[in-house]
Amino acid sequence: MYWGNPIQSGHTPETGVSCPRVRLWILLLTACISLPSFAQECKVNLSVGAFDGDLHKVPGLSAPDFNLKAGDTPISIGNITTLSARRFIIVMDASRSIRNHKEGRWRYSKAIVGRLIAKAPPESEIGLVMLGLGPIVRVAPNTDRAALTKFAMEFGEDSIDEPAGTPLWDAVGHAASALNPTMPGDFVIMLTDGFANEGQLTQEKIPNLLQPNSIRLFPLLLENQDTPFDEPGVLSSLSELITQQMNSLAKATGGFGKVIELPWRIKKYDDAEVQEFADGIARNTLDVAFGYYHLQLTVPAELAGKKIKVQLPKPVDKQYTMMQSRLPECSNAVRPLSVR
Repeated sequence: MYWGNPIQSGHTPETGVSCPRVRLWILLLTACISLPSFAQECKVNLSVGAFDGDLHKVPGLSAPDFNLKAGDTPISIGNITTLSARRFIIVMDASRSIRNHKEGRWRYSKAIVGRLIAKAPPESEIGLVMLGLGPIVRVAPNTDRAALTKFAMEFGEDSIDEPAGTPLWDAVGHAASALNPTMPGDFVIMLTDGFANEGQLTQEKIPNLLQPNSIRLFPLLLENQDTPFDEPGVLSSLSELITQQMNSLAKATGGFGKVIELPWRIKKYDDAEVQEFADGIARNTLDVAFGYYHLQLTVPAELAGKKIKVQLPKPVDKQYTMMQSRLPECSNAVRPLSVR
C-alpha cells in the first residue's frame, strides 16, 4: 500500500471526493487502534527455601504465605509443590591443589561425593562433572548409584600427575548443560577448594547462566586448619575472598554456600571416622537442597529476568530465606495478537 500524501493517493481537490483507497487506509488505521491489547504472560518455575534459624525447613506453607514481588508488582502463584525426587549434578574438583594436598583433601572430597550419591532419595537422578585432570568429564544424570559411586571413587586414581588447570566455572557450565532442558528443583552441588585458574567462563557469568533456568548452586568449599592464617583463628585474605565469592554465587542462584572445615591431622583419621564426617556433610547439604518449595508463577513477560523479593511469615528466618535474585526467563510465553 502506498502511504503518500492524499493528493498523490487519489484525492481530488476540485470535487472533494475521496477515492476508495483513502477510505480503506482510514478503516485499517482505525482497526489497528481499536484492537484490544493482549498482555504477554508466561509461566516459570521458581524454587524458594524457607528455613528457621537452625536451618530446618518450615513445613506447611501455602501460596498465600509467599508475598512475592518484582519491584512493586505482585507475582501470581499458580501452584506450589514440594518434590520428593529431582535431578542434581555433583561438580567434583580433582585439581592438584586438592589431590596433592598434604592433609588429604582428596580423600575427604571423594568420601563426601560417595555419601551424597548414597543418601539422595533413590528415585533422584544424579549426574557428575569432573575437572582438574585434562578435559572435563561428564556423566549424564541417572539412577545407577553403584556405577556413579564406582566412577567417582576411581576417578583420577591412575592419572599421571601432570600440570593441569582448574576450569571450575566451565565445569559449572557443563553441569547446566547436562540439566537442559531443566525441570523444577534442579540444582548443582560443587565440591572445590575454590581456585579457578583457566576456562572460557568466569565467575561473573554464572548467575546469568543459571538464573534463567532456575538452577540452584550449592558450593561446598574445602578448607582446613593448615590454611595460612593472618593470626590465630582468622582465615587469610585469599580464603576470605573465595568464601565471599562462593556465598555470593549461592545467594544469587537461590542456593546455600558452606565452608567445610576439615579437622586437624585428617590423614590420621581411619576410614570409619572419614565416612562419619562425610556422612554429616552430605546429610546436611541434601536436607537443605531437598527442602525447598517449588512455585509455578504466572508473570508478565516483560518482568522475566527482573529482580524479585519475597516475604514469608515466622518462624521463617529472613537470613535463611533462599531464592534466586531474579525471575527466570519465560519458558512458554503467550504471544499477543499482531496485525501487519
